Amino acid sequence: MNRLQQVQLDILQELGRVCQRHDIRYFLFSGTLLGAIRHNGFIPWDDDVDVVMLRDEYERFVHLPKEEFGPNYFLQTNATDPEYHNIYAKLRRSDTTFVEEYMEHRHINHGVFIDIFPMDGVPEGRLAQALFWWPISVLGYTATLKAFKKEPKPHLRFPFLLFKWFFPFDGASMMRAYGRLIKMIDVGGTSKVGFLTHPGFPLDHVVYEKGWFSSAVTVDYEGLPFPAPVEHHKVLTHLFGDYMQAPPQEMRVSHHGATVIDTERPYKERVNEV
Repeated sequence: MNRLQQVQLDILQELGRVCQRHDIRYFLFSGTLLGAIRHNGFIPWDDDVDVVMLRDEYERFVHLPKEEFGPNYFLQTNATDPEYHNIYAKLRRSDTTFVEEYMEHRHINHGVFIDIFPMDGVPEGRLAQALFWWPISVLGYTATLKAFKKEPKPHLRFPFLLFKWFFPFDGASMMRAYGRLIKMIDVGGTSKVGFLTHPGFPLDHVVYEKGWFSSAVTVDYEGLPFPAPVEHHKVLTHLFGDYMQAPPQEMRVSHHGATVIDTERPYKERVNEV
């Protein structure tokens, strides 16, 4: 492990401590789950940690009082940090620095973090899923571009301009609307759940069987026990296909663009120097 990964593992342990105390279920997810199964820890070239919670568990977690977390840990949501516009949470360590490129001009907590995503209910049928997801996804994509001042991908330029014209609201307001819409379907009333916080993903990528997350199994992650979905093989196959096959050398790169990383100094000191 490098020093950044050590800090992220520390944050993951803090999340696990708090969740165990409050009986909140969470799971390793995405590249972190892949790392646990294929590498027994971090993917060597990866630089982030992802966990998921079903929506009801997620809401319990993000509404915990700040006193539940140890010193220097900060649970970041758009309620606890107003200029943070994402619709998922991060748990950060305030005595460190990790400034993401798309966040560098925001007056927010810029500590090293792990990502915490909700899984929301989606309709049962394929057509109903498409009718549910695509309008919300276009809204969310438009909101993300406006909130973070990004340019749309060429094939999505027209729906972006259309939504921008019909809904001339600021990006933060649109992100809040997007965050409310993805919660429309009660996760307890459907057999399907969705990873809906990242608009623009194809339908096949965002919809999962809720039963895959019905319980947890313990997996080894850097010599420590953490929970994985009971059907983690199906989850990983859904995400990555033949997930035990490592990618080509040229694709072994990190995906979190950062302008400043400092694991020894707090972001309030480092950001002022930039």
